[in-house]
Amino acid sequence: MAARQVISPSTLIDPRLGTILQGRYWIRSQLATGAMGTVYRGERLSVGRPVAIKFLNPAVAAQDVFVDQFRNEVRALSRVCHPNCASMIDFGVESTPYVVMDLFGGVTLRQTLDDGHSRIAPPRALHLARQLLAGLAHVHAQKIVHRDVKPENMLVSNDSGFDDHLRIVDFGLAQLHDGSGLPAEVAIGTPSYMAPEQCRCEGIADERSDLYAAGVVLFEMLTGVKPFTAPDIGDILRMKVDSPVPRIREVAPKGGLSESLEAVVARAMATAPADRHPSAAAFEAALEATPEGAARRERPPVIGRRPLPLPPAHVAARRRNQEPLPWAAPPPLPIDAARARMTPASRGQS
Repeated sequence: MAARQVISPSTLIDPRLGTILQGRYWIRSQLATGAMGTVYRGERLSVGRPVAIKFLNPAVAAQDVFVDQFRNEVRALSRVCHPNCASMIDFGVESTPYVVMDLFGGVTLRQTLDDGHSRIAPPRALHLARQLLAGLAHVHAQKIVHRDVKPENMLVSNDSGFDDHLRIVDFGLAQLHDGSGLPAEVAIGTPSYMAPEQCRCEGIADERSDLYAAGVVLFEMLTGVKPFTAPDIGDILRMKVDSPVPRIREVAPKGGLSESLEAVVARAMATAPADRHPSAAAFEAALEATPEGAARRERPPVIGRRPLPLPPAHVAARRRNQEPLPWAAPPPLPIDAARARMTPASRGQS
């Protein structure tokens, strides 16, 4: 049972604060709360590891459909292990179901967009988009459709050895290929980022629905606005189905964006799923082929390429221990050994 550790005014507001969960996790502060649940900052006591702990709200936990969906989120998280996705550590029940996840610093992509009060520069936008697509490629490979890809569900931090490390979070609406998850007959997602087939409740959303949302996110990063806006949610859903997709160069005429980048974004947001990029890898490859993609060839995690660079501290430790790096070239041979392997021709002998 949880044990009260700290008595303070905040504890009277939220009785979980300051308690020890299952003898392992110290619940330190509240991070966020919503209709479905509450997320806390915690600490794994035995190792001092910071964690995020998400509890299902009691009123929601009393309804079987939401408990089943929470279990579905846990199942989805248990399959995910990628640098661009949040990972699950533990789960259980303490009056209501909970899940323990990695805790990361940084801010949401929504905060990044709002703080800038304008669009994100194309090199940075594509750097973030590559990571989003790398994470989605992994999620889709695990037979999971996220169904709620949006800036609020992405964390951007600078704590992993390189700038702007993006991670996908919140798999609460995920659909597994075994059919578990909220039914497709219900409009699921956030209206501004939902694909047309989600708006019409036509069948089960698939990977291309996530790619549509990724296209909307990229559109918003490049232009500073969402492609479809209206005061009424119903109007947004109708525009998704009936209106042509706006062009990024028309929305941001002074952005200096190329025609090829415009075409890549437009294809991602095609109304018919069959007209979109067939996979996250194909979407990423199309971005790489644009002038903007060629302008920045740094070390973001991309699909089908070398592993993520190790943090500097790990590199230094490996060098101290004389351990080869995963992608390092083999050390040079000693001079005598090199001579022994030379052919007569290479030594200048006939």
